[in-house]
Amino acid sequence: MSIRAALLLEVMDKEPGAVALWLQALLFGTAGYLAGRYRPRWLLLVVILTGLALWNWVSELRDPFVGAAMRREAGSTYIPLGYASFAGIVLASIAGWVSRQRQYRPPAG
Repeated sequence: MSIRAALLLEVMDKEPGAVALWLQALLFGTAGYLAGRYRPRWLLLVVILTGLALWNWVSELRDPFVGAAMRREAGSTYIPLGYASFAGIVLASIAGWVSRQRQYRPPAG
């Protein structure tokens, strides 16, 4: 086996797997929900950290060599699961903010 082939076969050892992406979504999603509900100003921190994580993942995915190797090694479900995990973070943050708005709504009348 050539060195290039060995490097291509070990890309997913260096990238987060689907389980790691979902654990990250659970962590950031919980932080986003709690920030949205109790400390809305902290949502900026959650948004920045989530944006950096998404940018890092997508930049590796869009690389012509690394991204192709990731698709080949991880399978066809890895990419949709990765995007869904980041969507879960956004939805959890929005849900926390909405629940805060409903909780602190002034009474009508």
